[in-house]
Amino acid sequence: MSNFRTEITCSFPQLNFNYHTPLVFLGSCFAQNISAITAQNKLPSYTNPFGILYHPIAIANALQVLLKPTLFTPADLFVNTNEQWASWAHHGCFSHSDQQICLQQINKAITQGHQAINQASALIITLGTAFAWQHKQTNQIVGNCHKAPHETFNTQLSNIDEMVAALQTSLQNWLQANPSLKIVLTVSPVRHWRHGAVINAHSKALLIAAAHKLCQQINTTTNRETAVYFPAYEIMMDDLRDYRFYASDMLHPSETAIQYIWQQFYTACFNVAQCTPIMQAVEAITTAAQHRPRTAKSNAHQIFCQQQLKKIAILQTQYPALNFEAEIAHFNQFLD
Repeated sequence: MSNFRTEITCSFPQLNFNYHTPLVFLGSCFAQNISAITAQNKLPSYTNPFGILYHPIAIANALQVLLKPTLFTPADLFVNTNEQWASWAHHGCFSHSDQQICLQQINKAITQGHQAINQASALIITLGTAFAWQHKQTNQIVGNCHKAPHETFNTQLSNIDEMVAALQTSLQNWLQANPSLKIVLTVSPVRHWRHGAVINAHSKALLIAAAHKLCQQINTTTNRETAVYFPAYEIMMDDLRDYRFYASDMLHPSETAIQYIWQQFYTACFNVAQCTPIMQAVEAITTAAQHRPRTAKSNAHQIFCQQQLKKIAILQTQYPALNFEAEIAHFNQFLD
């Protein structure tokens, strides 16, 4: 027996992502993991204007807000258990003791998110859980419970049809605003263990079924392959399939697993022949920026910095969207 594991491969040549195709990532912390790698490689991307969101209906609600865009007011905020202003629609990263700062952060991200999706070539949505926390007073499925008392919410697993309906409405609206937008749906490989193994498995099954149904409905409506399903969850569970590939909490993928799934995503969705040489050039520059010279103002190091700045200028001429602001500032500080 020569093969001791079941490998998963997929290919979506119609996506053809590259350095000219801006991407927007929405959803769970796994969306953050993958988008961090695109940012590291300076691929044009924007991530989670509402912060990390897990539930499909919370993601759908965020997409509706971003569409108009609808800015938040003080009436949309509440004081959380940490005595900070917060939004039920947002992750805790937007919470702040100052109401105006909280609102400014939220509305700035909404404006940026609206612009990003308007200009995006693709929207990558990672669904985290089908387990919904519905606020009793507002009936809103919240993006984050902000550690509020359990009795604040009704909790239940959402069914496939209601998750599909919410996302389909939001995505169809966005496809009218940005007709060339592609949709990549995936289910997070992060295990949600708060309610145990059975609920986690049930939740993931509902998400997978919802994602496939949503892809089918969007593609039927648009009469083209607008939406695809990328099997991040299946790669983790059926390809890697080993606790060696989990972080120490045994719930989140390890860095090795994240890099492996990223490589699968890159191979399946990107123009590899076009992107790889650019990524290698970018990596050479970012690695050079991490170099700490023994003599910062030496002639040799100044020549080295000038060479890096020339490389950046050449790359930015070819790909104006590349952002080397931090690297340029780093190299310039050593020049007279």
